[in-house]
Amino acid sequence: MNKKSLSFALYILSVLCLLPLVAVVLLLVLPPFFSIRPFTVISGSMQATIPVGSVVYVRDCEPAELEEGEIVTFYMNYSSPTPTTHRVLENHVEEKELITKGDSNSSEDIVPIPYHLVIGKVILSLPVLGWVSLALSTLLGKAALVILFLLGFLLKELSDRV
Repeated sequence: MNKKSLSFALYILSVLCLLPLVAVVLLLVLPPFFSIRPFTVISGSMQATIPVGSVVYVRDCEPAELEEGEIVTFYMNYSSPTPTTHRVLENHVEEKELITKGDSNSSEDIVPIPYHLVIGKVILSLPVLGWVSLALSTLLGKAALVILFLLGFLLKELSDRV
């Protein structure tokens, strides 16, 4: 293998190491700067439409403007630390509450969702990305990102010196 080919191969490897970092930044870090919040789906209540392990991207909305069929993310009650993502069945504007249901659930949610517990409307969902996000939130996941970055940087430097 000549030097030019080796340099090119090292450069391609560096790009392949750095691409996952760019994807993480674009898909998980940048959205909040545009008032979009990513949430990982951890239950199967929206299965088929939104698989477990997906990331849903949620934008603030005016709950009174939500329409039947739209998908929203909300807190089930005041003390719930985990958001829920379900479909709007009815919007009771006078009562300032939503009737919601998970697509895979046989019946609507037990209690109406008051407007103040609505986080926002789902504008996009990406399957599998939630599993990646959860993995990257661990120490091992963060270490893997650092190693990928260092490896990519090292391979880029080597490609420049060959």
